Amino acid sequence: MILRELLSFLSLAGGFYLLLRWRFSPFWLGFLLSLLWFHWVGFSFIYYNFDYLVPVVIIGMGVGYGILFWIVGKIGDKFAQFLPSSWREYLHPFWWGSAFLLLPFFAPFTFDWLQFQPLLTTTPFPPLPLSLGILIFGIALLILPHRWGKIAGFFTLLGLFLLPVRPLQSLPPVKLLPISTDIPQNFKWERGERPREINAQLQAISLLLQKREIELVVTPETSFPLSLNLHRGLVEILSNLSRKGAILVGSLYQTPKGQVYNVGYLFGGGRLEKVLKKHILVPFGEYIPLPLFQKEINKIFFGDDENFASAPQFARFQIANTPFFLAICYELTSQKLYQTPGPIYIVGIANNGWFYLPNSNWSIEPILQRLIAQYYSYRYGKVIYITTNRSGSYLLNRGRVEKWEGVEVIRTPTGKYKLLEKGNNGRI
Repeated sequence: MILRELLSFLSLAGGFYLLLRWRFSPFWLGFLLSLLWFHWVGFSFIYYNFDYLVPVVIIGMGVGYGILFWIVGKIGDKFAQFLPSSWREYLHPFWWGSAFLLLPFFAPFTFDWLQFQPLLTTTPFPPLPLSLGILIFGIALLILPHRWGKIAGFFTLLGLFLLPVRPLQSLPPVKLLPISTDIPQNFKWERGERPREINAQLQAISLLLQKREIELVVTPETSFPLSLNLHRGLVEILSNLSRKGAILVGSLYQTPKGQVYNVGYLFGGGRLEKVLKKHILVPFGEYIPLPLFQKEINKIFFGDDENFASAPQFARFQIANTPFFLAICYELTSQKLYQTPGPIYIVGIANNGWFYLPNSNWSIEPILQRLIAQYYSYRYGKVIYITTNRSGSYLLNRGRVEKWEGVEVIRTPTGKYKLLEKGNNGRI
């Protein structure tokens, strides 16, 4: 564990050393970083039958970040003109080091996933802006050609060892178990698949509730791919199951006026207790964040559907008098959630299937999602239970990843649904 973290730190430090020493083209650096970080964003268009837009989205985002880095570079060049000529050669590492630290403040349409702080979660040092600042400016000093710069850089980097590591939080006095799913996105919303998909999850819920100590069973985002409130039979089945323990089900909610929310349904004591609505929506996925052409874009890409509706605040609920936030997918990576006063415990549900290519079992998106959640978990002292479609389930305690295992519902290549009880390492 320590060896892996040290290797991760050396890789991160080596990457910053190359970036700060190398006289790169700002545009192409931004373009390539976007390509590596965000190539998965366009994959979701495949599931709307707009495959040809995947390269357009990838290149478009690359150009956008390329322009951002080009602007930063031009401002740096202008600033250098005001410095004595003997100082200009020293500007590059400090200018770009500062830019890398300030990346989280660049958040077009609230999307701030291009930031380096979360990468520190894989190292032995606390993932904080201060840690990244010490790392970057220590390396910038090492790059200077003078001996005093290298000495100053060495002692600056030693400051990382002086940063205290914050202790883990106590886990809540509530027994929670997850149901994760592995259902490819191209099957998940097909009408013919829904009965088998939902039936498999009902079996998984029943299986977990047979364990008498369980107080809450959690399923992923939209694990029931329909507006659950319009299906009274399913609501009744889940209500009856909840006599043995509370159930939090990811699904959709439709109002009489036709507004649709991305929600979690909380069942307990034989009834539907609460509908927990999503507050922070995904830009261009759940709403169009443009003042013009919203209806036209929705008509072209989303079959004339309206934007999802959003709740005025983050959803909260209680189990056995213990308060929790509910974070639905994109909310898990929203700093606003972690800055909101309230519970230190969070239940997170996500559907990451949108960001896998068809017939593929690997995507970088769940990794980025986890790293960002780890970073905020550490920085704000949160305990987060996360269960997903296509990327398993896990627990984050002050940035540390721990096991959180229950039952996984798997769609096999032959179209059958199987349950895997993770704690028993065998199929059911």
